[in-house]
Amino acid sequence: MPWPALGQTTTAGAILNQIVTVIEALSPIVVATPFRHHRAEGAADFLKWAEEKAASSFRRFFVRHEPTGGAPAISNTDFEEKTATFHVIVSYPQASARTGVSSGGEALTRDNVIDRDFTQINYAIGMDGRSNFIPPNPDACWDNRSPGRLPRLVGKACDFLQLKLMYRYHRSTTA
Repeated sequence: MPWPALGQTTTAGAILNQIVTVIEALSPIVVATPFRHHRAEGAADFLKWAEEKAASSFRRFFVRHEPTGGAPAISNTDFEEKTATFHVIVSYPQASARTGVSSGGEALTRDNVIDRDFTQINYAIGMDGRSNFIPPNPDACWDNRSPGRLPRLVGKACDFLQLKLMYRYHRSTTA
């Protein structure tokens, strides 16, 4: 199906919801523990929460829409072509029985899990994830300006996989 589908408009919020749905639906290749969305309760500080609750944070993820300013690439009285940027963060405790990582911190095992998870997530929502963003789902197209994988964040109790992805979409200006 060519992008965009004629008459299909969406919002950054709908794209964010689809990213969450797709990641939660993945069946991890290494270690059977599923990905779980952190719903940003309380102060909405995911990194702080994961550090404080490291034992509960394995494969817990958070997605945030980072609004961008400026004029849309295309705009008229019917629709606009917009770009939305999303930051995806996944938590991996440094000591976890689930990954086979002992409190001695066998970083290589954790690194392997993170690398395999990155490959799977990126395939599902990155450049190859187009099939997850076609109607009836939000119609959005991965943008090749996406930074992709960012450097790992290393905390006191957890390591964090980070991805930053950009999508182009059409938004109705009349709805």
